[in-house]
Amino acid sequence: MVEIRNSKKVGVVVSLDVAGAFDNAWWPAILKRLKSANIPHNLWHLCENYFDGRTAELEVAGSTATKRATKGCPQGSTCGPGFCNCLYDEVLQLELPVECELTAFADDLLMVAWTNDEHSLSTKVNTALKQITTWGKAVKLKFNPTKTQMIIISRRRQTPVVRVKMEGQDLETVQVIKYLGVYLDRKLKWNAHLRNVCMKADRLLSRIASVSRNCWGLNSEAIEAVYRGAIEPMVLYAAEIWYPALEYKWAKHMLNRIQRGALI
Repeated sequence: MVEIRNSKKVGVVVSLDVAGAFDNAWWPAILKRLKSANIPHNLWHLCENYFDGRTAELEVAGSTATKRATKGCPQGSTCGPGFCNCLYDEVLQLELPVECELTAFADDLLMVAWTNDEHSLSTKVNTALKQITTWGKAVKLKFNPTKTQMIIISRRRQTPVVRVKMEGQDLETVQVIKYLGVYLDRKLKWNAHLRNVCMKADRLLSRIASVSRNCWGLNSEAIEAVYRGAIEPMVLYAAEIWYPALEYKWAKHMLNRIQRGALI
């Protein structure tokens, strides 16, 4: 994304929302994917047996309704995340248009596309999204156009107009999107991310101050333990990505405010 902004190209970042990805993971699609991966027959039959004969029950007012289950991989289960990864591996292998990439972590999908002008970019992104939604229908996963958002990355003063549709609905263009806890703004200045980090740190420091008032203050060792164990990891999360923002005085000022609050 940084390379797109530093060049004269225009790009988009699309955060794709899958409706209930883990709850709607279709077992026949998972088994088909495992078979195409040529896993050993004994392991495939073990997976088939794992899904076989599962039911879901609902009890209301003394009555129980039972239905045969055909989908769903709970996130807290031992095998669920692995099965979902097998299913999602297929979408990552789609032959998308040139200069169009997909990234996934668990059920969070992010698409980045770039080109020289906004018209060809619109065509490219719409083509890629059609491929992705077609795959979703094949495995009974539904993408939510109302929650899918995109930001436009460009160095131009006037924001390029990129028209993108999903399932017949125009995608919302926003200034900031959140992906895996990181706030991405269209200028990649990271001010939205650092502002959010400062707000979270301020709230935590405020709670610490409230507790300390009730017990005649906390000693410096306790404050340092909280700072090192809670505030510092919160601030440094994904620092490998946003550290270029430290070139700006406003970013240093924000981070210094957090340290000053802890010291006070």
